[in-house]
Amino acid sequence: MKLSVDTAVRLGRVGVAIGHTWRFRDADRPPERATIPQAPVILACWHEYLLSFALLGKHRGIASLSSQHGDGEIITRIVDPLGFHMARGSSSRGGFAGFRELLRAAADGRSIYLTTDGPRGPRHTCQPGVARLAKRTGFPIVPMAMAATSGFRLDSWDRQLVPAPGARVFVAFGDPIDVGSDDDATALARIEHETNRMVRRCEAVAREARWGRPAAIQRSAPEATPDRGARSSGPLFRAIESRIRRAWLRRPPPLDLRAASVGFRGLRAARHALYDAGIISAGPPAIPVVSVGGITVGGAGKTPLASEVAGWIMDAGARAAVLTRGYADELRLHRALQPRAVVMGHRDRQALTWRAAAEGADVAVLDDGFQHRRLARSFDLVAIDRDALRRTNGAPLPAGPFRESVGRAVRVADALVLIGREPRDEAVIEWEKAWVADVGPRTRPAIATLEADAPELVRKGTGDQPTVALTGVMKPNLFFDFVRSSCPTIERCHALPDHGVPGADLPELLEAAAAGGFVMTRKDYVRLSGILPRDIGVWVVPERLVWHEGESPLRTALLEAVLGAGRC
Repeated sequence: MKLSVDTAVRLGRVGVAIGHTWRFRDADRPPERATIPQAPVILACWHEYLLSFALLGKHRGIASLSSQHGDGEIITRIVDPLGFHMARGSSSRGGFAGFRELLRAAADGRSIYLTTDGPRGPRHTCQPGVARLAKRTGFPIVPMAMAATSGFRLDSWDRQLVPAPGARVFVAFGDPIDVGSDDDATALARIEHETNRMVRRCEAVAREARWGRPAAIQRSAPEATPDRGARSSGPLFRAIESRIRRAWLRRPPPLDLRAASVGFRGLRAARHALYDAGIISAGPPAIPVVSVGGITVGGAGKTPLASEVAGWIMDAGARAAVLTRGYADELRLHRALQPRAVVMGHRDRQALTWRAAAEGADVAVLDDGFQHRRLARSFDLVAIDRDALRRTNGAPLPAGPFRESVGRAVRVADALVLIGREPRDEAVIEWEKAWVADVGPRTRPAIATLEADAPELVRKGTGDQPTVALTGVMKPNLFFDFVRSSCPTIERCHALPDHGVPGADLPELLEAAAAGGFVMTRKDYVRLSGILPRDIGVWVVPERLVWHEGESPLRTALLEAVLGAGRC
């Protein structure tokens, strides 16, 4: 239903009233209020920030341009009470008259505000009027952008940003651009580049402010201390977790856990039914999404597989973003494994795809995304834990380690990868053949192994060999078996919760490691390095994904799904 001009103006003025609650902050100095340059300039930004700028630039006497279409009439009547000097005209109607009026405003010493992709797009494509106006006035062009800590975007061609009441709106101003004697194409390319750089800057600052995380965690600083996602390793927590893990090996598991599994399975089935029926719909991503997930709790190799997939995408000439739930160790590990990728973490991974797109990513890779049905995806890749299939009771949580059934994974996934950590001997190979035959011809899984290499010294201490094995992974026994065989000096093995950090037992562990040092996984190291004394040595056990079957067809199918056949 198309609104009348009067109705649209009234709604717009309601938005302006809400806008008076917004707090504009300088993106480079977040505690300080954002201020517009005093000297006459041409402020240039994308059309999606029009409403936000109306509140930032109020009562500054800034001149701007609106079209002679109905949309321009609405904008003029909304912003007129805010003290803007509006010229009427656009590239499609009345452009020359509007241009002359802006020249007169510049002669009066007014700054000029232009939406460089307006009034009707294409979105994020700079139109030539801004460069021509700069050449005629002699004013420098100052590209700018904004981002809000909360709010939404309209379903319009420009995806207009509407900050929530009370939101902080971060503003970034780029370096002034003097187009001088540049031809239009060169000038527009410079403006677009600097504007998009400001967009990325604002989005990063707003993300950090919204989630209460320092930039170091979002950007995976190697020596940052564990974030609030790290789990406590108190004695009660460890006792409960240990009992549940032991139950996963029992056939049948304890009665109380089986009863709890019935509830878990019912809730999971109801959730899938709501999505399958369309009652709950998946949100649209900003860019194609590859989900790398699993059907068991931890230990399936999802993180190294997601990193491998990101590498495939970047090798094909595109830029990948790896999106996680926000655990600091996963963020830093992905950054170390794929330094060229955009790495971000938060629970709301639908919003992350838009932020990743703003930072230049072409494809998003979700680490642990199979159950994240809120976000539509282009390719669903499921890692099947070979060790869990062979050694556990196969029950759903909490009686067993399974979050989903194998049957559902086979039915809905685009591809499967069977991954194990145990050595792949003849018995394992025969088991794999039987399992693949049971899966059927629809989805022939690829097969890989996570193989550990000899421990590497990453932090030198007083000792020459590690004496304590410390890890917070889902399968600590496999890790401990390997390090005992590789490091005969190991005197103690200590398991933390998944993503966990030591608690009251830290002094005892430090005393045990004083004579030599710690050995741990790389993920453990990026999580724990900030709390371990620097005079204690640390060794890490590197892991690598070794493919046995199906890598090439999997890679081709995945790249075709997200990039098209021509990019494989």
